[in-house]
Amino acid sequence: MNKDNNTKTVNAYLEEGKKLKQTGSHELAIEKFSFALQIDENCIIALNELGEIYEGKKAYDVASSYIERSIAIGPTHQAYAQLARLQLAQKNIIEAISAYEKAIALNPKSPIYIEYGDALYQNGQFEKAKLAYEKALEKKPVDAHWLYKKLAQTQLELGEIKAALTAYSMAIKLQPQKIAELIDSKQPAWFYNELGDVLREQGMVEKAIAIYQQALQKKPLQPQYIYSKLGDAYQEQEEYNEAITCYRKALALNRDLPGVSGNLGKILAKKGRQYLREAVSFYGNATQQEQEVIKLLQNELSEAIEKVFPSKQQNVFLAFQNKNHKLNQRRELLAKYVANGKQFIQLQKLDEAIIWLKIAIDYDPTNSEAYFQLGNARAQQNDLAQGINFYEQAIKLEPDKCWYYNGLGDALSGKWLFEEAIAAYERAIELKPDFEGFHHNLEKTQAKQKPWQRLIDYCKKLRYLDVGKKLKLLMITPYPPYPPNTGGAMRMFEQLKYLGERHHLTVVSFIFNDEDYKIEEALKKYCNFAFMVKLGVPIQPRKVNQQKQIYQWQTWGMTKVLNQLSKVSFDAVLFDFIFSTPYHPLFSNQITILNEHNIESNILKQCAQMEQSDLEETAQDTSAVQVFLDAQRESKLLRNYENQTWPKFTLRTVVSYDDLREIESRSPTGKTIVVKNGIDTKNIVPLENTDAQKMLYMGTMAYYPNIDAVVYFAQEILPKIREQGCDIPFTIAGRDPATQVQELTKLDPKIEVIANPASMRQVAQECGIVVVPLRLGSGTRIKILEAMAMGLPIISTSIGCEGLEVTDGVHLLIRDEPQEFAEAILELSYDLDLRKKLRHNGRNLVEQDYYWGNIFAQYEQEILSLVAARKKC
Repeated sequence: MNKDNNTKTVNAYLEEGKKLKQTGSHELAIEKFSFALQIDENCIIALNELGEIYEGKKAYDVASSYIERSIAIGPTHQAYAQLARLQLAQKNIIEAISAYEKAIALNPKSPIYIEYGDALYQNGQFEKAKLAYEKALEKKPVDAHWLYKKLAQTQLELGEIKAALTAYSMAIKLQPQKIAELIDSKQPAWFYNELGDVLREQGMVEKAIAIYQQALQKKPLQPQYIYSKLGDAYQEQEEYNEAITCYRKALALNRDLPGVSGNLGKILAKKGRQYLREAVSFYGNATQQEQEVIKLLQNELSEAIEKVFPSKQQNVFLAFQNKNHKLNQRRELLAKYVANGKQFIQLQKLDEAIIWLKIAIDYDPTNSEAYFQLGNARAQQNDLAQGINFYEQAIKLEPDKCWYYNGLGDALSGKWLFEEAIAAYERAIELKPDFEGFHHNLEKTQAKQKPWQRLIDYCKKLRYLDVGKKLKLLMITPYPPYPPNTGGAMRMFEQLKYLGERHHLTVVSFIFNDEDYKIEEALKKYCNFAFMVKLGVPIQPRKVNQQKQIYQWQTWGMTKVLNQLSKVSFDAVLFDFIFSTPYHPLFSNQITILNEHNIESNILKQCAQMEQSDLEETAQDTSAVQVFLDAQRESKLLRNYENQTWPKFTLRTVVSYDDLREIESRSPTGKTIVVKNGIDTKNIVPLENTDAQKMLYMGTMAYYPNIDAVVYFAQEILPKIREQGCDIPFTIAGRDPATQVQELTKLDPKIEVIANPASMRQVAQECGIVVVPLRLGSGTRIKILEAMAMGLPIISTSIGCEGLEVTDGVHLLIRDEPQEFAEAILELSYDLDLRKKLRHNGRNLVEQDYYWGNIFAQYEQEILSLVAARKKC
């Protein structure tokens, strides 16, 4: 009875809400629909109605949350289409595309292909946009002319010039009166020139004339060619006076222009006796390239000359044959344009290179080398789709150039299109079998193809694998979790190890060199399947407002790998760091968890306050530091990205309550919990080294906050220690130390740098104090927990121990000023009782509160609760 009453009440609220909505009383309607949801939280109608109202109020984020809830209960084509529009309104292009694709999957006859194509076009996915527009055209829409225009613009982006011109001509054919609206006024002169040619071929000569005239208004570099074509078009229309005017203008700019002199002579001869003398002179100017055309005119010209100048006929034709025109100059100019393009490519000035190469193509559309070099430039700009199109254009024009196939193979391999790449390399080898480079490229691509097939086979098996009560989990990391020799890697490895022991775990990680593929083998005993993806080429050229770090992590390889894995129904997908989140849209229908090790935008913001010249100097030597350049702008871009991204996840985890408060203040929707950093206190035991004298700093020494910390220590703190007559050695140990770090040994003979130590414990055995003089950072420092686990006393800045539950003077010493920091080191080096106290209290703290096993057990329960709740729905 209660259930029936509830149903009646819900329906009543829905009816009232709909009526209020129709009358424009949106606030009251929201109230009614909200009442319905309080009774039945799974009421799809109420969710959809609220989504529509908030969309009308332009509260797109709120509207999205209601539609997403509706989809989670019962996905429909309409709901996904609405979600896509809402995501577009929030400028979340990738998420919009994902929603459109899900809508189309539910209804392949969907009328949203045009919107879908527009989103793809906006995101630079031109190949897919083209297919979407073509699909829309199959439905024969009323405004097909606009759709042909969109298709043409997309084909232009892909370098499919002829196809684009054909599409534009179709648009013009359907709506000839809207020619000015259909053609983008920003198009360059060469485009109008080519479009005029297509229109003439299709018999639309009047429209071609209008287009050629617009081309001339664009002030092209070589207007004589357009005047020539315009003259030809007028001649076809038998508008001879206009044709003569155009031909004269063409010849005034270039008297050696092929075909023009002959055509002008022919028209003048037709106009009558009084023009024959001038006609003869223009026939005499015909270039040798025009001989075939001239032969067709000889009989007509002979008759005219016999009537007026019979005695001069022979002399005219002798001059006609012997005229030597400066065709070589044209070839030299073209070669110069291409050479300029190549030179700018070598200088990495790719925009300038592209300009020169486009001029070359405008000058001679049949020049294959210009297309090839343009492909090289586009590929180096990470625009592989465009690069492939230009390589293919070059091959069409000159199909026997081995280098063209090699360039095409490189671009295809970059997109992980291995079969096509192999075919291109094999063709290059056919043409030049003795060149080792082609064989090397082929073998390298074949080697990539094998693990890709292994992944495909694994996904097929996993889709139907029964794992019993275990969860199917996918873990995505922006760098390898093994070996666990940095703070981030250590946390990811411990998470992997804990979850892999209890559930079915798949791990996908980026790597940065070929040697790291062996990590797959090393992780076999900790998880069910590990797949390493070399960083590779970003999926598109970087946009002006795209954050630098986020951009570099969204690559063709990882996209293809995770797209394959998205076909598997995982119970939860775990993302580590904000840098892995560009792939969230692939798993938006699954439980997604973001593990934030730091608030990365805060680190950039702190870098913006540092001396920029120091940053720039370090970045010249250490490529990993380059992401911290232009920190003020990049921090704002990353902050905006974080704000847009955090709400999309089912659950977010952070390592400290400071980070929790920040995320909740910036992203109030969604759930965030603290999953602390920890340490393996069962396997890390205290060192027996109470007599050790050295100071130790440990960390990844290509990471800018660590570089800054040791440089600051060596320049600002260490001299104050030396002033007191204390020569205690300072050891810096960690991965890939930057040159700036290595050169610190020149400042003080007691500074030593140990690069890539096999065992940090062995290094720490000789050290009695750990220093953490960090001035930049977020999250919490595992290096402090590791030092405590080894029983080493610590002196840190406030930022260094931020987020950890520590007390100054109890667990460690906290000092922020250089003088105070130096004094604390001196105090600790001389006070054995203080060292023992900090060693004991630090070790007790990590044993009680920071053991990985306890931390991840609580985390696991959160995941299990989410999965159970999802299954109930």
